[in-house]
Amino acid sequence: MAFRKRELRPDEPEDEDDDDPIDMLSSKSRTSSHMKVGPSRDPSQSLLNPITDLPPAEIEPVTPASPDLDLLFSRFGQLRLAKTKSKSHQRKWPATLTPAQQIVVDEGLRPNNKTVYDLPGASCGIKELQKLSSPPQWLNDEIINFYGSLINLKSHDQISSKALNVHCFSSFFMSQFDLGGHSGVKRWTRKINLFEKDLILFPTNLSNLHWVLGVINNRKKRFEYYDSLAGRNSDVLSKLRRYYQDEWQAKKSEDVDLTEWSDYQPKVPLQSNSSDCGVFVCQFMYSLSQNLIDITSQEGKDVSLFDFSAENMPYLRQKMVLEIIRKSFLPDITPESPD
Repeated sequence: MAFRKRELRPDEPEDEDDDDPIDMLSSKSRTSSHMKVGPSRDPSQSLLNPITDLPPAEIEPVTPASPDLDLLFSRFGQLRLAKTKSKSHQRKWPATLTPAQQIVVDEGLRPNNKTVYDLPGASCGIKELQKLSSPPQWLNDEIINFYGSLINLKSHDQISSKALNVHCFSSFFMSQFDLGGHSGVKRWTRKINLFEKDLILFPTNLSNLHWVLGVINNRKKRFEYYDSLAGRNSDVLSKLRRYYQDEWQAKKSEDVDLTEWSDYQPKVPLQSNSSDCGVFVCQFMYSLSQNLIDITSQEGKDVSLFDFSAENMPYLRQKMVLEIIRKSFLPDITPESPD
């Protein structure tokens, strides 16, 4: 898939304000999470990342993915579908939204819709909503981070009794950690104790081509990697490990013992085209954060830990549009017991 970068606007002076990152909005951001951040930027001012007022750099496909490539993805996904579908309780996914929900979505997708949907640390407009609509497009950072912000808000409000104590970092995190090491991201946890979290989520953009999810699992003492192309990535896992060590040293002034920690790259549902990876990452994040999967019963088996697949992507894209418009998740579907 080929991409081109739009021209960046010149950097603006550094913001010296030391406001609480939770109260800051990140209304200006890039579409690629591998953009270099100029030295005059202060990457520490939002709920999700703490990045604020970054110059917008957008990554867009030069041409749509070729039919041949999508056919290859489709056959690859079908080949693995039988082996990766979980036998545990399943949510029965509808094919479409309800008529009332579809009216809300259609209204939001009007080309002249000027509404900007804001959350602390994230915002989406008509451009983002259209990426989720037909024809399906590759998702940008704004959508990923909006979903992450919803997860953080739901975790904070503890709406669901099953929900875990979770923090989702912005998709900017890994690129900023790459550029500046721990010193480049140390302010992002000024008011967050990561060691009290059950899960820490890191949506990550690989080379402006593919979305994956890294996870630090404090409950199970694991560094985890979720990839809808069945990829294995020791680099992301090693960065998670290094960040955890650096954060522990910075907060506790001692070395952390990670000898009992392991790396974990489970089987997951696979995408069947070249554009759905971001949707998969959002659904991985949500399912993990809400503790919707029975990990214990599935570990070690040749099945997926998740109950959605490529065939659910059209519905899930429409569902995400509705959730962005409403700024809240739809109620969870009641799982069905296996036959």
